[in-house]
Amino acid sequence: MTTIEWTQETWNPVTGCNKISPGCAHCYAADIAKRFWGERKFTDVQFHPERLEQPLKWRKPRTVFVNSMSDLFHESVTDEQLDQVFAVMALTPQHTYQVLTKRPERMQQYCDRLDLRRLIKAADLPMPSGSYQIKLPLPNVWLGVTVENQKAADTRIPLLLRTPAAIRFLSCEPLLEAIDLAKWLRPVVVMHSESSGFLNGDAIVGTSPDSQINWTIVGGESGSKARPCNVEWIRSVVQQCTTAQVPVFVKQLGSRPAGLEARGTGKHNDLEIFPADLQLRQMPA
Repeated sequence: MTTIEWTQETWNPVTGCNKISPGCAHCYAADIAKRFWGERKFTDVQFHPERLEQPLKWRKPRTVFVNSMSDLFHESVTDEQLDQVFAVMALTPQHTYQVLTKRPERMQQYCDRLDLRRLIKAADLPMPSGSYQIKLPLPNVWLGVTVENQKAADTRIPLLLRTPAAIRFLSCEPLLEAIDLAKWLRPVVVMHSESSGFLNGDAIVGTSPDSQINWTIVGGESGSKARPCNVEWIRSVVQQCTTAQVPVFVKQLGSRPAGLEARGTGKHNDLEIFPADLQLRQMPA
């Protein structure tokens, strides 16, 4: 289990990373490594083959954030290692995998070259029971990019859109400035549902298959060194997504929310303290 609001489980076949953009400045994973890894540095990127079979042992279907302690498409991760990770995801279609990166160039290059023969060769693992077919892009794998400012949006989103994926998503966290996403958000058909079937009884908004961006997460930065996040920046992202009928998940206001009188301390992730128009935690159908 995990405390990350928009997922249900974390899986870390790779750990370790290095900072490459403003959103990395106060990396929570680096702070965790500093506290618990002893002499090993966070920049020491390691692949953990012993962790590959973890998802095969989870009986109940779940939503899984891949590499909460790294970036799966880090340059130190080989294509062969990526093949093994993607093979596990292919062999466990009952789970939904969320892969988030700040390295969309590598993600696009890898996914463009991915083929079924490589996955089958890499899948030196117990096969699931029953009959199934592997197809690309893997229908249970969501691919996303971090968009902390306008520069990141302008450089990363176009690469994401050129990457084959069943679901494409944005993580606008930590949101460091107002950003314009409108040109990448297409209006979609809303599919109404009486029950959400996900976290906290939140609503699910459906998207059409040809949608450019299928989901957006937004939130301020947390931690003792958090940079301010103006609630109007979050509100703007929500409004842009709502106009395009793209599901939006407001994760938190951040440790230093600006533009409102926030109650309490911490990362302000309790829906009850959000302004009414920001109490949205939608998921793609």
